[in-house]
Amino acid sequence: MDSPADVVDKALREVDLARKRVGGSKSKQITQSDMLDYLKSIGYAWFKSHRPGLQDKVPSTELSAVDAPYDRVLIATNKASARTTYVTALKDAKGALVSLRSVLLTSGAPPAGPSSPPDFTPLAADPAMREILNGRWQECQLCLQAGAHMAATVMMGGFLEALFVARANQLADKRQLFKLSRLQSKARQRNHYRFPIGLFATTSTWVVSWGGSRVPART
Repeated sequence: MDSPADVVDKALREVDLARKRVGGSKSKQITQSDMLDYLKSIGYAWFKSHRPGLQDKVPSTELSAVDAPYDRVLIATNKASARTTYVTALKDAKGALVSLRSVLLTSGAPPAGPSSPPDFTPLAADPAMREILNGRWQECQLCLQAGAHMAATVMMGGFLEALFVARANQLADKRQLFKLSRLQSKARQRNHYRFPIGLFATTSTWVVSWGGSRVPART
């Protein structure tokens, strides 16, 4: 089975050959039935043979850019169109195909499918909390797969919030949470540190904010 880049290369060869045949004609209009049938076959080859194998592998905008000049070729065959109409359309088709090939060659491997959530047991002993974490993980994955990156960012915030709650539920001494709250308040008053959102992860030495600032933990 041909790779997507091979499919585009085949379409390019067809367009190059069609450009030579059209360019070799000296008539101002193309009206010969055999030539019109040939040009129709170029358009049909793209829409019926080449395009279906690419539509799930490249952005639709790239395919639309190729569709337009091929569509102009097919429309032109329905009437006694000028030779220059075909010359321009085929030139545009080649340019769009070259751009499409570049996208295919530089995009690398196709995006992987949604990954399975990790084992949240060390973070959440409660099965209900683990179910929440799994659900939010899947929602983040779905947003990313759909290309909804802003929505994915929002869902990641909800996922991190659930992680914080799960971590807080594991603390035997909840007074640590109040210490973090006071530390955040003092840091804001000094205006030395910025905390875009009130989410913290604790280690033995540091209190690390989601915004990137680090404040030594005090016990």
